[in-house]
Amino acid sequence: MLYLPPPTMVFNSIDLEDLINQLPPPFVITGDFNSHNTLWRCNKLDRRGKLVEDILTKRNLCILNGISPTYIHPATGSQSAIDLSICSPDIFLGMQWSTVDDMCGSDHYLITIRFGDRDTSHANASWKLRKADWVSFADSASEQLGSGNPNISIDEFTEKLISISSDTIQKSKHSVRKHNKVWFNDSYKDAIQTRKKSPEKSKILPYVQKI
Repeated sequence: MLYLPPPTMVFNSIDLEDLINQLPPPFVITGDFNSHNTLWRCNKLDRRGKLVEDILTKRNLCILNGISPTYIHPATGSQSAIDLSICSPDIFLGMQWSTVDDMCGSDHYLITIRFGDRDTSHANASWKLRKADWVSFADSASEQLGSGNPNISIDEFTEKLISISSDTIQKSKHSVRKHNKVWFNDSYKDAIQTRKKSPEKSKILPYVQKI
């Protein structure tokens, strides 16, 4: 997590490069870079933004930021993307980046970064053998897969067997199961509801509604 001071202070790009040199891949760097560049969806390009872009190009690094802004100016309500999420190229395709609508009273959006699809698991449909019509299955198998055609190929045999099974054996539905977060209990839910009703949140949200 990095914080680069506002543009009024000197930014030494060598320090950032030294940090990158110390990180073994794969790695992710996040932070408030206080830099603007159309490459990460800002509406302007400043000197610091160009310096950061040059480092990313030189080091072959990837920007995870999407189209969402990451910062709202408390006085004007203008939006920008000064918070950057950077990763090494070997994990870029597996990363998922997004912002959270609830700003928790801050002028910066919360950012979530996930690697792969870890929130859900997919359960394939399975045969319900206890509910199978075994009499019909045996009759169909004897009729279609009997010894009358000894030259039947493996692929054709398999296709017919699956077809017979589909007609005589029920299958469970394909399902997607979300993994429960064991730490997210009723206390966390109550705390979130309390914060959402707090006066601090109203200082930022009116600007979000106007834009």
